[in-house]
Amino acid sequence: MRALMIGCGKMGGALLSQWAGEPSVSFTIIDPVADVSLKGVRLERSSAEISGETFDMLVVAIKPQQIADILPEYVKHLADGALVVSMAAGCSSDSLERALGTQAIVRIMPNMPSAIG
Repeated sequence: MRALMIGCGKMGGALLSQWAGEPSVSFTIIDPVADVSLKGVRLERSSAEISGETFDMLVVAIKPQQIADILPEYVKHLADGALVVSMAAGCSSDSLERALGTQAIVRIMPNMPSAIG
């Protein structure tokens, strides 16, 4: 499985640290300022660096106010039947559908226990 994570702040990074190294998943992170060095994780600074690639899962780890502006540029990178996992608090499934179209969407609300495993 190929997973794309947009944003990798505190909560995104905490989840990624638990998921990284899973042998059946490769992660690509898009974040202009993140400092990620984990097994099985590729860090890119912009969507231009994944041109032509498709992913089976999209993890939305950006601020809710960025959803409408940022997510539409990633639709072309979603494989048929891709899963969207969002941790954008306060951003409804309807808002995500408006930005991405009809995809399988799961909203998660991680908290500190995610950071400690």
